[in-house]
Amino acid sequence: MTDFDLGRRFDAVLCLFSSIGYARTRERLGSAGAALAAHVAPGGVHALFVDEEELKIVRMNTSTPAVDNVTTLEFHYLVGRTTGVEYFTEQHELGVFSHDDYVSAFEDAGLEVEHDPEGLMGRGLYIGRGS
Repeated sequence: MTDFDLGRRFDAVLCLFSSIGYARTRERLGSAGAALAAHVAPGGVHALFVDEEELKIVRMNTSTPAVDNVTTLEFHYLVGRTTGVEYFTEQHELGVFSHDDYVSAFEDAGLEVEHDPEGLMGRGLYIGRGS
């Protein structure tokens, strides 16, 4: 997320479900903002959707309090297919950033930033528009 080049720009580049936290540090947050911004067409905005008839996925998670601005999440999955149900877990470490950290990272990347405090799921949403 912090260093990629798809070789083109898009009208919308989306980063949802707290995946920006995988940047883990303020420096890498800035790099992620720059990588996302490099793919946004002028006037475009920064967005994962999957729902299939024969595939159902349930995810629940627990988290630990942040230490040095990093929190650990443990994801528990139930994956249902027509052939049966699987269960597995994953651990993820995510950076915890302030509002100012997010705004600075995206503005430093040349984006105009708007913050929607409600967002898609009540956790807020940052919208970076290419200039």
